[in-house]
Amino acid sequence: MPPVIKKYTEKELDASRFLHLIIATSGLKNPKENQIIDYSKACPKCKAGRLFKYPLIIPQNSMGKKKIDQNGRFGFLIFENDLINEIKDLKLKGIDFYTAELGRNKTDYKVGYIIDELPKMSKRSVVKEFQICELCGRSGHYSNYDKVDEFWYHKNDLDNAGNDFYRTWEYFGIWDRGQNLQSIIINQRVRQLLKRFNLKHLIYEPIFEE
Repeated sequence: MPPVIKKYTEKELDASRFLHLIIATSGLKNPKENQIIDYSKACPKCKAGRLFKYPLIIPQNSMGKKKIDQNGRFGFLIFENDLINEIKDLKLKGIDFYTAELGRNKTDYKVGYIIDELPKMSKRSVVKEFQICELCGRSGHYSNYDKVDEFWYHKNDLDNAGNDFYRTWEYFGIWDRGQNLQSIIINQRVRQLLKRFNLKHLIYEPIFEE
């Protein structure tokens, strides 16, 4: 059963300091089998905390006209150079860019690595937690399916969030089948930039504060 998704108004989205960014496409292909991944600081059970060694080599370029896309298994982000240049011109903080090769294209895209994580979501969050990794408690299902999800954070945590890009502490997905990825949290500066590109595959949800 697909999750229940609410269509928020522009007024509701404009009122939020931070937002959950959802990249609603089929996603990028997985890296090549020989891609080097660093598991030294990762959970040995669910692999939360793994890091890619760059360059990231993806066997097929499925970007099309998208400026940003996300892999559905590992959660890595690919940015097109025009968007990267805008991010750098605005001096947006919290993201670094590294070499990515998509099929034969080795120049037009880069991996966007979001540097910092927010703390755990507040217990007030409207999510149903199940199949959580027993070892680290980070990977699992965090969705109600029968009602709209809401990510809540303590106001003090967001007051201290000085970057423009963040990852969630939680990893979402079916980790026992090799899929878990962190959700993307952005502030209004990032949202306003992305809106300028009129990217139809992006969805924004408010981050709620208590």
